[in-house]
Amino acid sequence: MRRKIALFAGNDLTSSLWNRTGSRVCFYEHTNYGGSLLAIVNAGDWRGNVGATANDKISSWRAC
Repeated sequence: MRRKIALFAGNDLTSSLWNRTGSRVCFYEHTNYGGSLLAIVNAGDWRGNVGATANDKISSWRAC
């Protein structure tokens, strides 16, 4: 299955988000959706800069 969420970096290194799914996606501070909800990206949206709150802190994501 091809990934439709693009995290441009990786665990705790994310600076940009691109959601190529048909669903809204929530991004979390820790693995398994733990910690703070750092960003929400709607279907088809792109965030070229996630901002200081989420930059280099995202570790997991899921549809929300």
